[in-house]
Amino acid sequence: MHISYESFIGHVDEENVYLRLAQYAKAAHTYAGLRNLKIGKIGYPYPGMLDICVDDAVVSSLGPKVEIITLSEVAEQLQAVTDEETFLFMEEVKKECDYSRITEEDFIRAARLYRALENIVHKKGLKALCVHDYECLSTVSKTVAEFALSYLENRYGIAAGVEGDMPNCISAFIARSFSKVSPMFVDWTMFDEEDNAIFLQHNGKADPAILLKPVLSPSAEPFGGVEGEGVVFEAAAKPGKVTMVSMIYRDSGWYLFAAEGEAIEKETKPCRLNQMTVKINSPVKEFLERICNHGIGHHLNVAYSHFITELRYLAKLSGINIIIEK
Repeated sequence: MHISYESFIGHVDEENVYLRLAQYAKAAHTYAGLRNLKIGKIGYPYPGMLDICVDDAVVSSLGPKVEIITLSEVAEQLQAVTDEETFLFMEEVKKECDYSRITEEDFIRAARLYRALENIVHKKGLKALCVHDYECLSTVSKTVAEFALSYLENRYGIAAGVEGDMPNCISAFIARSFSKVSPMFVDWTMFDEEDNAIFLQHNGKADPAILLKPVLSPSAEPFGGVEGEGVVFEAAAKPGKVTMVSMIYRDSGWYLFAAEGEAIEKETKPCRLNQMTVKINSPVKEFLERICNHGIGHHLNVAYSHFITELRYLAKLSGINIIIEK
């Protein structure tokens, strides 16, 4: 039987020894959580996004158990949500967010989906939820899922993956385990040489607690099945030290990519998307060339604080291949 361990040597008054021990303990705690993680899965990977496609057996090789949630189950829970539950939640959200740009009908559909998913998460004991929305969940919910998933992150710390991206649903769980706040799920989007930074965005899923000004917006992509325009967050992230984390599966196993940077304060771009601008340490174009050459997937999670050392320990414990960029 193989037992993983790490040695830390120093004098009793050396603070660095205790720091390293604490970092390893955090990694071991995250590893234990990963081995026991229960992920709800609604739908399938977004068609054509081959970098996010994995089957449940591959996921189970890391430890998590995948619980399939059918559209019939979602429909049943939507039917069970009362108007009182829906409107009570909406009043709570109105105290936290600017909702002036969305319609009452869109808000009701989004809030009802939140309540339905909240019930499913509690009923099944889930710690993560991976959803394919467009022309899948949206055909039942009649709205987009970003708002509901944002509040599951905010209220319960549920790691969420969208577009059926199971690898980065898992990386969201890992990132949150170390950061202790919700990460932001994003695409690699644009670069800015003047700021030596990368602009990152996605379709509007973001825990309002990490946003400078949480503004609810119609969706940029209200795809098949959606009635109205849906509800998402159009808002920029707060500034601070961050770690970028992405996962992908290849023939040679699981790979975890990580890089540290700093989220910088920027005005929100009017694009109906969640967004973050991250300043990095090396020249931005060279950095992005290396990302492409590593074969990193197009999705990632960005979480507050720096935790590269903890990720190295986690990779060693779990057998995940790790790619670190400076």
